[in-house]
Amino acid sequence: MKAAKMIKHTVILLALMGLMAVLAGCGGTFGVVINEDLNVEITAEDADEDMSGTVGAFTVEKGQTAVIEPALEEGTIKVEFIPFQEADDEDADIEEAVQGGEPVMEAEITGKDPLPCELAPGDYTVNATVIEKANGTVLIRTEGGQEEKEKESGKAAGGLLEGDNLKELMEQVADSEISKSYEEYLTDETFANAEVFSDEDGKAYVYLNTEEFVVLNDKAYSVAGGSGEAIIDYTLSDEGIKLDKVEWSADGGNHDQWIQDNFSEKALKEWKSYEANDENGYLKLDTKMIAKAEEELGVPVERENQLQIDTDKGTYEILKIKESGSPENDDYTFETETIEKGELEKK
Repeated sequence: MKAAKMIKHTVILLALMGLMAVLAGCGGTFGVVINEDLNVEITAEDADEDMSGTVGAFTVEKGQTAVIEPALEEGTIKVEFIPFQEADDEDADIEEAVQGGEPVMEAEITGKDPLPCELAPGDYTVNATVIEKANGTVLIRTEGGQEEKEKESGKAAGGLLEGDNLKELMEQVADSEISKSYEEYLTDETFANAEVFSDEDGKAYVYLNTEEFVVLNDKAYSVAGGSGEAIIDYTLSDEGIKLDKVEWSADGGNHDQWIQDNFSEKALKEWKSYEANDENGYLKLDTKMIAKAEEELGVPVERENQLQIDTDKGTYEILKIKESGSPENDDYTFETETIEKGELEKK
């Protein structure tokens, strides 16, 4: 694989325009899309020379590194990263969004060796072109940046919750708010993370997420958790940070009124603009939680199947979840099917 070539070019990053793809060519198929994890996926099936696709926007946040992970059986694909620019016409297609833009990085991809790319934080259009007839896939993703995100979250909130302070407080929240129900049988760890709306005088106004994970047969499973708005009271001294209490928001019809009555003016303003779920109806903080659990536990988190444990009988079942519709809509349904059973031994 040829090394990525940096091209010096000063640009202004403008607004996102959505997820699109442009395909061209007269033989085979060639696709470029942004998947549900906001990574770029390139797929080539007998893709002929000069077939191309363009997609935007691929986002690199502060502290993150872009990584190109090819799995090409044959051929060469050229990848270009172009600062994403907003077209003058909101109905314009993706080509107009990058018209006149120059790539800040390009790489010719072959084989299966991953390639880190140093891209400045920002939004990029990704253009892919077949150089030699290609078969296989290329994934472009980001990694890292979690500690930087947590630090910036605390700074943006205007208080002292940044870096190690926020990390330590979340560890104490996890210990306080969720129990390790299955540690008698399995490796059992709890985690917490939060979006900090405001941090004022020892009170953090947050959207809080807590979760319990256990490890079974070299996989981690989420077995319990909770999420919602909360106020975290803490004390910060020379000895470090100490959790005083967590007050969760009211449920049901009293929820919004509780927010109005208990959040500070600054926190309320941030809360009104915050979207807890992504476009598919899944909790944004949960994606970060899964990454943290995988790092701490050293095994992948099972995302498709569910683990149920009966501590009275000392048994477990793994259930396959069949979903349809969106969790945000009334058409959402799911069914379960037992695909594995077994007995658990106490440690």
